[in-house]
Amino acid sequence: MVKRKEGSVSTLSEMVMLRCPTCSVDRYPARPADVEPVDDIRRMWTDPVLRESVRVASSVLYDGIVRLLVSPDDLNRKKVESLRRALVRYAVRISTRTTPFGTFSGFAMVGVRDGDPVQLGAAHRKHARVGSEFARKLACDVDPLRDEMLVQLNPTAVMRSDRLTSFVRPRGNDGSVNESSSVRATQPVLAVLRIAQTPVRVDALLQKLAAEFPDVDATVLRDFLRELSDAGLIV
Repeated sequence: MVKRKEGSVSTLSEMVMLRCPTCSVDRYPARPADVEPVDDIRRMWTDPVLRESVRVASSVLYDGIVRLLVSPDDLNRKKVESLRRALVRYAVRISTRTTPFGTFSGFAMVGVRDGDPVQLGAAHRKHARVGSEFARKLACDVDPLRDEMLVQLNPTAVMRSDRLTSFVRPRGNDGSVNESSSVRATQPVLAVLRIAQTPVRVDALLQKLAAEFPDVDATVLRDFLRELSDAGLIV
């Protein structure tokens, strides 16, 4: 039987995530009072890293600034000031805030051990990924146990006494943000634990389970995997 409960199942990791803004604090935007808004925008816009980051984060702002710099007399002062304020906020973010957002900041995995101190490099690498909301929608539209799908043990799964326990996706609507799921470590569960340490096709996993438990009907084995999938123990 699957059990859900609140509580930590965390273990100490030998890796930490180091976060930092893309640009150093010496790029923090100065705002002289006697500089015209268009000139201020033009000065900040000379930074190719900031331009690219704004383009990724807000195509509306990017297009608005491009139109302004092409035809600066076409916009009234109020609109120009609005564009400058928006650009300044992004310029501040890219030089001071460590929260990952677009290409304004980044992170790296660092090992916890004795040795030379961590040093930040002068360049950064960009990685593209599918947005979480888009990926979640795709996942909801696809049966996770189709034969050709790859599944594996939830990376957070650990043995606690006679139960296999793992974190499951937080359910913010009902306040469950630190929820765990567990099943009794029966022989079939231990078989999945062993076979699914690395990604494996669903049909291959079923075949291996059928070989280990020849007296169990194929429908029962598939229902068993679906129970583990619904509980978040295989993903």
